[in-house]
Amino acid sequence: MRSLWIIALCSIALAARGDGLELELGPGFAWSNDVSASSPVLRARVGVEVGSFTPSVAAMGALFQDAEGVADRSSGQTSALRGWGIAGELRFHTPGRHRFDCGVGVGWGQLIALQPSLGYGDGYRGHAAPYVNGTLGYRFLGQSPLVLGADLTLDVFNRLEQVSEAAQQRCGLAPCPTGKSFFVIGIAASIGWRLGSM
Repeated sequence: MRSLWIIALCSIALAARGDGLELELGPGFAWSNDVSASSPVLRARVGVEVGSFTPSVAAMGALFQDAEGVADRSSGQTSALRGWGIAGELRFHTPGRHRFDCGVGVGWGQLIALQPSLGYGDGYRGHAAPYVNGTLGYRFLGQSPLVLGADLTLDVFNRLEQVSEAAQQRCGLAPCPTGKSFFVIGIAASIGWRLGSM
């Protein structure tokens, strides 16, 4: 993980010189592989192109839905998927104006809340912990610095605790850790800018 952060910091230092700086913003949508919950997501990335590779710093936020009702069966329960992550990321891309790319990143994140609607007290709450992301995407590079694209995304979160009546029976008042990773799958549009060398 430390090596990816070093790569990301070096990319920012190179970007400060204007050598192939890439800035990207990606609105999208994501859903949980473990619980029936989904949310709008906003993604951002800054990196610098070095040959076929782009060391980057990437961030995501799914912070648009409030989690309600998980502690009280009688109150009803809303669906919720809330979380954030920031990672040092390394991307590889094909040459040309029509580019396919894939990337992987390691960093720090938190799946704040994860619960289905009408789950009658079943849900999860997370802590800040190591986080992994992955992307598979397409980019179109025109004559201008503007870059358009789309991505399939994967975010992997850790350190979640179960919040439910069953968890209270099993763990009492103590935290009830799940001991597994939770996967969030998504899609995102991408609008970006390339500055410096092309």
